[in-house]
Amino acid sequence: MGERPDGLLLTRSVRGKHQMSVLFSGDAQGYTLRYVSSVNLLYSDHDRSGRPARVIHHNYNAWVRELATAVNSALSLN
Repeated sequence: MGERPDGLLLTRSVRGKHQMSVLFSGDAQGYTLRYVSSVNLLYSDHDRSGRPARVIHHNYNAWVRELATAVNSALSLN
């Protein structure tokens, strides 16, 4: 975890093989987790023909949901 002017940088490692970093930012109304970077998650912001299309490892969304569950628990939102 690291502080930034626009929020907290949260990093999660999965099985020591995959890593993702997301930016946690929020206020009294709620929070967001926004993709920042990843390692071994096959992230790409274009498809094979060069057209814009963001893709990432098929488990990324599940791992972010688990991270959100942990954040909710820490904030007593569950």
